Amino acid sequence: LDGLEQGGRRTLKVVQAFAQSKMVVKNRKKRDSVGEDPRDVLLQSWDSTDLEMLDARFLASIRSQPSPLSDLISQPGSDADEVVSVSEASYPAPQEEAGSQGSNQDSQQEDGMPGPAQDVGLQLIKPELAAMLNDKPMARLAQMQKLAASLSEAGDLHGLLHLRRHMLAQCKVAQALWSVLPEGEDVLALSAAHYELALAYADVGYEPQALDHCRWALEELPRFDGSEPPPEAVKQLRKNVQMLRGEIMLNGKRPREQEALKCFLATEGASDLQGVQDPSTRIMCCQCQTKLGVTKLKEARAARAASLAIQDELALLREKVDLAWEKAERAREISSTPAILSTYAGKVVFDEYRNNKRKKRAQEEHQRFKEQEKLLLDAENEAQAEEEMEAELTAEAESLLNSSLDNLFDVTQAEENRLRERVGYSGSAKEHPLMVKLYRQLAHIGMHLAGVYGLMGPSKRKDQIRCLEEVLINHRAYEGLLPHPLVAKAYRELGAVLMEDKQYEKAHNTNSELFELQEKAYADKPASLDVARAECYKLKGNIYVAQSHLRRASEMYNRALELFSLRLGEQDQLVSDLGHRLHELREYTNSAGL
Repeated sequence: LDGLEQGGRRTLKVVQAFAQSKMVVKNRKKRDSVGEDPRDVLLQSWDSTDLEMLDARFLASIRSQPSPLSDLISQPGSDADEVVSVSEASYPAPQEEAGSQGSNQDSQQEDGMPGPAQDVGLQLIKPELAAMLNDKPMARLAQMQKLAASLSEAGDLHGLLHLRRHMLAQCKVAQALWSVLPEGEDVLALSAAHYELALAYADVGYEPQALDHCRWALEELPRFDGSEPPPEAVKQLRKNVQMLRGEIMLNGKRPREQEALKCFLATEGASDLQGVQDPSTRIMCCQCQTKLGVTKLKEARAARAASLAIQDELALLREKVDLAWEKAERAREISSTPAILSTYAGKVVFDEYRNNKRKKRAQEEHQRFKEQEKLLLDAENEAQAEEEMEAELTAEAESLLNSSLDNLFDVTQAEENRLRERVGYSGSAKEHPLMVKLYRQLAHIGMHLAGVYGLMGPSKRKDQIRCLEEVLINHRAYEGLLPHPLVAKAYRELGAVLMEDKQYEKAHNTNSELFELQEKAYADKPASLDVARAECYKLKGNIYVAQSHLRRASEMYNRALELFSLRLGEQDQLVSDLGHRLHELREYTNSAGL
């Protein structure tokens, strides 16, 4: 675990991911015994779950920020060095308790402690209080903190949790003593103990308990009336607690991004991201905005899918309405012509029964038409509502992701400059753990923003191309920095958008770069490499079709079909679809004489 996150948090998620990876390996034993699965090339996915989230303690460790409880118990005069180990801390003997009662009674009276006439009950428990004070609770806490550091380094999360609970109990004992004997009181000890216990609960995945102790840590902080600013230690502890609360809400089993963002903004008393100055806090706020933007993007895509489904339904409803209108008109014409029963001596006798039946039929057909018309109107209103919802969601997603991208880019540039100027770091950005995560987050945000612009249509196509090109610029500048599925998806999407924008030469160049990328990635996997090549041939054929170069398109489709058939089998759906497309293309070229 130490090797997975150098200096960072060792959370339960790492352990769960390791266990999950073992299960995946176990489930794939049969497939691995046969060999590689070339379909993995086509099934490799990239989505928001691949975003490498940063947590507050990783940022703190990278930026060398200390632990608040360690600061408290290592202050000068805290008696931290007077005890060698926890087991060596001994309780005073009964005779010592009596002696201490007699020797310290006058001094405690002088320090303002109530005497026998003031509080008889207090006098009765003074021997026990004196014994507990002699046991030096803060010294025991110091030793417990050293043991906690050892457990943390060893990765014993549950042992650390158990110890933190004992430390909180020790702080509560000290707090009770200080309420009676305030000499040497530390007003932050209990709040810091709650915070450290919240960290321990968060590490093992007990989110509700962690949030409870964060709340209690904030409640135990001393209050100030505003006449003077709170001490720096109080502000720092409050910030740490709020950062932890936000982190749990952001990365928990049920993420609450909006509440997490409020917690991060509260660390600096800001109302929006522009008022946040601390780089670590800005990074966490950017992650909240990114997740909110991705959620809005998913909802917008769902609205688009619903709108398309309603459009299909509208086509059927329009046909039904037209048919109902024809039937209603025909029935009305028939009912307008009265049925004649007989004519005698110049008198016309009408068939009232048939006339009434015709009128009733006309009314029924008209009612059916009205019902179908109402269904059509409701569907049109629903389609319009979905379109408006999609436009609103895409606008919100664009705003959130743009804000996150701009702010995270500023933080990345500032951190890179800090590393080079202040820390003296001279290596490449992809060699530093913080810069690697920041650049990857920038790429993920850029991909999602490109997806937003894709939903907005041709008017935002230039912006979509720009976002995808920026992702690939970072890939070319720092080869190996970005994950392969993300880069491959960026090449595919950029080629498709360039083709739609009729920039065919650039689309061909992008496809060639994708071809080279896949050859490097699957150099040691022949079957996967053939499938990757076939995909590139197919994409190149699509570009030739858009250019109306149908002969060349047929050649590319033929190459793709051969490789797909070889590696995926003749019965594969992809092979069948591509064969059908190639057949239609050949028929068209032959009929057109091309």
